[in-house]
Amino acid sequence: DEQLTFEVAKDAIDFLVDIYAPCASKYVVDLSGSGEPLLHIDLVKQIVDYCKQKRNEICKNIEVMFCTNLTLLTPEIVEYLDNEPSIILGTSIDGDQITNDNNRVYANGKGTYADIVKGLKMFKNKKRNHANSFGCNNSSAFDISRSKHKLSSGQKWNNPKK
Repeated sequence: DEQLTFEVAKDAIDFLVDIYAPCASKYVVDLSGSGEPLLHIDLVKQIVDYCKQKRNEICKNIEVMFCTNLTLLTPEIVEYLDNEPSIILGTSIDGDQITNDNNRVYANGKGTYADIVKGLKMFKNKKRNHANSFGCNNSSAFDISRSKHKLSSGQKWNNPKK
């Protein structure tokens, strides 16, 4: 299983900025599909630092976007993510607790919902209401939208289908 390396990420960023879309007004580097990014937070930081360096060279904004399940957060990681303006952060969650825990579980079978909500509550600055990536497995779009609103506002989710 091949992992993303800094050299590959750097080459991709250079290609995007210098060759593929040199006239763009801003750039977003999407790390989706590279596995759980918080497993490789040092690589994420290295990519963000390179994007800031490249931004200074070309005088255009370059942001790094990724989705995480938030289960690997530490206070240090939260501090970095919460205060790094170059990061667009998304959360992987599949709606209410029952739906999420049917789809997203740890190796031991325990659902991840409680840890995702705990992770969301750790953010204090602008990332507090960051984007959420919802899967639509067995949930209507209305239920997912309502769940996202409740999570963003700090309300507890009560599943009406109980």
